[in-house]
Amino acid sequence: MAKKVIKLTESELNQLIKEATSKVLNEMDAATYSRIHNASHRAMQDIQNGNFQRSVNGTKVVDNDDIISRADSMEPDVQSHWLSNYIGQTFKFFGRSQMGLPAHVLFTFERITKFEPNKTVLVGTVTFNKNQISGDGIIVDFVKGRVQYHERGNRYAYNLEIDNRYKPMWDAFLNELKTALDSRKY
Repeated sequence: MAKKVIKLTESELNQLIKEATSKVLNEMDAATYSRIHNASHRAMQDIQNGNFQRSVNGTKVVDNDDIISRADSMEPDVQSHWLSNYIGQTFKFFGRSQMGLPAHVLFTFERITKFEPNKTVLVGTVTFNKNQISGDGIIVDFVKGRVQYHERGNRYAYNLEIDNRYKPMWDAFLNELKTALDSRKY
């Protein structure tokens, strides 16, 4: 079989690379996302133990500071690809007003700003009884099994309960987050 020579312009080559990279990033899952976290923490521990470089395959050496920097720069893009099924998704919760009345709380997910088992902060648009409010986002505590909204400038935290109509998607989202947390090595 004869080999075929294909000529590409620089922009066509760049487009091919961009598409291939996007395809790989779209295959991101919770365990892969956690490997970034694990590698950066392992690099930090190596530095603290006096090992400033790591041998990759016997011949290649990587600087541990570079591993930490690369993980930090990759994280936003990787997170957006990993959670692409949930970004822009609106979830409906029930909360209670300060007077104890049931309230509708809509939350449209955008990104994660803190990712820990006892306090995962999901940022997005929050609407409380038809009023868009500002705050730090929805707080998920996997340890205590609760979801809260804490309004900025207010000491009151609203406990939230997912509306059963949104529960399957919310449970799938929480399962994805929990899988990533469980895959982390601290």
